[in-house]
Amino acid sequence: MTVIGRIWLVLAVLSVLRAAGNLIVWAVLHPAVPSLMGALNDREPRLRFLQPVFGHFVAVNVLVLLASVAVAFCAWELLRLRSWARPAIQTISGFALVYVVCLGLLWTWTWTKVPPESVAHAHANRGLFLAGGLVLGLIFAAGFAAMIASLQNPRVRETFLPSAAR
Repeated sequence: MTVIGRIWLVLAVLSVLRAAGNLIVWAVLHPAVPSLMGALNDREPRLRFLQPVFGHFVAVNVLVLLASVAVAFCAWELLRLRSWARPAIQTISGFALVYVVCLGLLWTWTWTKVPPESVAHAHANRGLFLAGGLVLGLIFAAGFAAMIASLQNPRVRETFLPSAAR
């Protein structure tokens, strides 16, 4: 439990810091965004989809920040052996596993569909980038699957029972 709780605590803190950093950078760059987006749209019209994405940038990062704080709280409570924290972290690990699998599928689709000439420096290493991303995704997926299996273990479940029930 200690390893799983600490891993999720570290991941949550890193996510909080990333979201907070994104919001700080956005606050600094926000006045220049219209001119930057206009220049980008003039230079690369295929990237027009970025404008609506940046339109929701603050909302998405605030949501990530709040979710990360909630995950950190659940991880902290798992370390304190609260009975509700085990299924909460198990559910979070399940969502993370689904996310990693979907990201791996997107990675595969992207590297097989993007024309080689559009990524100049990656053309020679196209297969290496694809394989590296998939191996990294498999490592993370295996880690999250191991967390779920560990949290389902009867001995672990017994640890979270009140002392009178053991």
